[in-house]
Amino acid sequence: MPTQDEGEGSPVQSVKSTRVAAVERLRQEIEALETQTNAKEQELRQLQIESDSLFDGVGLGGLSSTVPLPEEKIALFLNLFGARRDVYPRYWENPSSGKRGYSPAYVTDRDAGASGKRYLALDEGVIERHLRGHQV
Repeated sequence: MPTQDEGEGSPVQSVKSTRVAAVERLRQEIEALETQTNAKEQELRQLQIESDSLFDGVGLGGLSSTVPLPEEKIALFLNLFGARRDVYPRYWENPSSGKRGYSPAYVTDRDAGASGKRYLALDEGVIERHLRGHQV
């Protein structure tokens, strides 16, 4: 049997109903957040699937394979980074002076004119050596 202080409209009953309403509101917020979390996790899974297949078929006319062939990787690299094919940079270091940098790749050639340098063209072999880590 409720006491006089716990009767309808009493301060104790008012606090109880306020707390019950707050608990219900929090449960609804948690449910909404769980729904939102599930939707975001689904969106994340979809983006991961799409990013895994981002480069499928790039390089050889849209043909796709699970593991790209070396020729496909080279073709992709040339498509993305091979702006100039007539020359490419080669890394150099001078240990005595501590200087380092990039210069156009060349070979010394007597028939190359006054400079004696014949610049080397960017080709698949250069890219393959670069991707294998043999040439910077």
